[in-house]
Amino acid sequence: AEDDEAEAEDDEAEAEDDEAEDEAEHAALIQPQPVNRLPKGIDHLGYDTYQFADEVGVANRCIRAPEALPRPQMAAQERILTNAVNFAGLPAAVVPLKGRLHRFLGNPTPFVTPYAVRETDREMEMCVAPRLVSYYEVEILEEKDDDGMPKRPTTTAPPCLAVGLSTTKFRPNIGGVGRMPGWDANSYGFHSDDGGFFHRKGVMASALSNGYGPGDIVGCGVDYTPGAHTGARIFYTLNGKLLSFVMDVAPDVDLFPTVGVDSNSPFKLNFGAVPFKYDLQNHCAASMAKAVATGHIHVPKPQQNCFPRRQSWKEAMRSPPVRSFQVRKQDNVKVAAAQ
Repeated sequence: AEDDEAEAEDDEAEAEDDEAEDEAEHAALIQPQPVNRLPKGIDHLGYDTYQFADEVGVANRCIRAPEALPRPQMAAQERILTNAVNFAGLPAAVVPLKGRLHRFLGNPTPFVTPYAVRETDREMEMCVAPRLVSYYEVEILEEKDDDGMPKRPTTTAPPCLAVGLSTTKFRPNIGGVGRMPGWDANSYGFHSDDGGFFHRKGVMASALSNGYGPGDIVGCGVDYTPGAHTGARIFYTLNGKLLSFVMDVAPDVDLFPTVGVDSNSPFKLNFGAVPFKYDLQNHCAASMAKAVATGHIHVPKPQQNCFPRRQSWKEAMRSPPVRSFQVRKQDNVKVAAAQ
């Protein structure tokens, strides 16, 4: 009888264990999975702040945002080219053949994605003006020890961060070997060790600066303003100053913020939750004014008496006012983008 009771208790305990195991498996299934897994050695220190804690100079790795930068919608158009008149308005890089059906992109439609422009102790001013420019910044912080003092490097290998963009075809790890953005045809990177811009291969395409490091803020953006150039243009900023437009890219391809990491310095990403170091508001206003003035963006005629009588609606739209609003920090307001 005692043996039977012991066996019954074992069966009951085993059933409880199985039930707990099933519950754990179910809980794991319903938990949200990470959208963008971090490479080995990179720690998430807090809100949009990351750090690589392993040895520098041994391998390369990068992190990529789970969402692409916002971009304008561009309607595709098809046209049979029969004579030279049809070539008007096409990008300079397009060399079509007469009598064939060709597909090209029309004018961009500005998008609305709020970003912070000014901050006080109690309020955050957000800009919600339509724009044709996408942008983000990376702030490189000083690595500190347990006493809060700057930490001395433990290796002679030069540290490197690479701020850039990549397409969906970018593979940061091939055959166990990591790569920095800019080392293949599907990525673009501004490297901190030599200040060079890289694309397609591990050879510098152009020099943008003498390099950057802790204390610097690097910005990377894409300007979709139509003009004499072909497609959209990637540009970089350093500590609030425009460095250069580096190259043209296809305007209908999604580009993901990507940061290559071979440095122990912490870095912080900013997608507009706090004001940028660079004056993005002025850049966007200038690009919109240029697009309206050149006729690449259609602006509907406003209702009567919307502008002063002595100023036509076309003159008023040449310098469109930047619309913004303020929210209180304590309200934790999430701004919804609306066209």
